[in-house]
Amino acid sequence: MPRVVLNSFLVAACLVAGPAIVLQAQVSGDGPQSFTAAKAASQATDVPRSAPASDDKKVKREPNRQNTDRITMLTPGREAAALAFVTNHHPELVELLERLKADRPRQYQSVVLDLFRTSERLAALHENDPLRHELALRAWKTRSRIQLLAARAALSDDESIRLELRRALEEQAHIRGQQLQYERDVATERLKKAETALEEFEQGRQAQIDRQYNALLRQIERSAEKSKALKNKPAKGKNSKSAVKKKETAQ
Repeated sequence: MPRVVLNSFLVAACLVAGPAIVLQAQVSGDGPQSFTAAKAASQATDVPRSAPASDDKKVKREPNRQNTDRITMLTPGREAAALAFVTNHHPELVELLERLKADRPRQYQSVVLDLFRTSERLAALHENDPLRHELALRAWKTRSRIQLLAARAALSDDESIRLELRRALEEQAHIRGQQLQYERDVATERLKKAETALEEFEQGRQAQIDRQYNALLRQIERSAEKSKALKNKPAKGKNSKSAVKKKETAQ
């Protein structure tokens, strides 16, 4: 999920924060404290991102977020899909989203639309590459939890929240390491295949050139024979006209 949207999400969350909200803030959502919470959360989200997933569930291709970024309207179906995604993977956000919908509907639509895009990219990634999908989903869940913990930490002096935030950051770093290892393994495998293909090409280079050369020669010869045959073939009706002319002359 793009950091800029999540940051605005946290700004809105802090603006509407109250004693009963999932952020467990003990202050109201007005004034400088809300800004401070959003700023702290923003700093906490400046972390490495996982590879984005594709939006296309039918066509297998490399992940690409351009098509999902074109989705600009939140429909009831997309809202339901986004909320189902959050319910399954980060239930803590549900209550916060409900509060956001009531107090900041435009902000809510922006956030839920981005959640829908994220769910679509991850769904397509699952079809194309299940292991990469698993790592990307874990990265999203951890990053989302970090952002809520950062907002909580900014609004509370509870040391346990800070300890939990640090553990979440350690988990995020662990997942990022797994992602990089996976990408390295994929790149290594691709390199092996490329080296094998290059070796086979070099071994058969001369034979391939000979085959192509001989095939072209045969085509050239057939074309030459065809042209020669057309050149030697008399024009249609030429012999009959000549015969009539000779007959008339003899008479």
